[in-house]
Amino acid sequence: MTTHLLGWGSAFPPHEYTNVELGDLVGLPNGKPARYGDMLGIERRRSVFDFRSKRQTTSCDQLGSAAAHAAISHAGIDVHQIDTIITASSCFDYLFPSLSSRILKALELPSARTFDLMGGCAEFLHAVTIADTMIAAGRARCVLVVAAEVVTMLHAQVRFPVEYFLFGDAGAAVVLTAGDGRFELVDSWVDTRTHFEGELLDPVVAPLLRNAGPPLFLRSAVSSPHVQSEVPVEHRLLHDGRVAMRIAAPLMAEAVRQVLKTRDIASTDYFLVPHQPSAPILAAVERMLGLPPEQIGISSRHRGNMATASVPVAFVDHYDRVENYPYNVWASVGAGVSLGALLWRRVGSAKAVSDGRCFDQEVQR
Repeated sequence: MTTHLLGWGSAFPPHEYTNVELGDLVGLPNGKPARYGDMLGIERRRSVFDFRSKRQTTSCDQLGSAAAHAAISHAGIDVHQIDTIITASSCFDYLFPSLSSRILKALELPSARTFDLMGGCAEFLHAVTIADTMIAAGRARCVLVVAAEVVTMLHAQVRFPVEYFLFGDAGAAVVLTAGDGRFELVDSWVDTRTHFEGELLDPVVAPLLRNAGPPLFLRSAVSSPHVQSEVPVEHRLLHDGRVAMRIAAPLMAEAVRQVLKTRDIASTDYFLVPHQPSAPILAAVERMLGLPPEQIGISSRHRGNMATASVPVAFVDHYDRVENYPYNVWASVGAGVSLGALLWRRVGSAKAVSDGRCFDQEVQR
């Protein structure tokens, strides 16, 4: 059986911060927010955390559930047709119960197969690949794949203030089916790498807060004096930006080439929907693949890096351009280091429900 993409949707928390607003709220000196914004190519982002009242107002499962409702509505199916829910997340609120089981309850489904993937920004693509395998084997017919992130809740665990400005929160979901759909999954390629150019990789690490064990990844006790936090350095986010800058673009470009290499598809025939790490990395991906800027969907400027939700949110954001190409490619690389790419073929030329746009939702406080 062939997997088809039938519906999609996204959801966002209510709080939005420009660089200047965020800089004021976290107490940074004048000039630093603009510098970080220019370096990352990010101007604003949405957050589940209200930096004014100092509290979280939206949960990860609320974001995922709102995106799931949007995708199901967009697909035009009854929620009871869903037999499997797979979620992907890097930052969530509970170790258990699972995020997928919480979404199952929010959808008021009595039962379904559910499980979670965690560990890096590419896990959404891995989740879609698993869903495709289940559909091909006849073990599932209608799979809901959800990505949800509350990554800004790591604000107390950052070592350097640039992390305040890099990340944003979002939820996104797709409905995959063994029946007809708007896009057909032609091929997928996913992998996890231990090394890059001979170097052992772990560029992004987020320890569990208050972990009693030894600091397995503590490479340095250095942190910025501009970060006001009571969290010990060994329990803070380890984000080696220099390594990430060096490996992200080549690995994403490799994933795209891998998924295209056995296909006679010209570079002008596909639209690229990439992970949203930063503007310099995305510009490097463009150069490596020889794509013009209008052929790549960039949402990070007003969304930030949304981890696992980056690719499906960018697909929603740029759908009007996606549908102008016979193919589109989703590509991502994340912690682990996991990477992957999916190749989709547009079926026919019929536009999606409601003039081809996806349903976006904002989660209310």
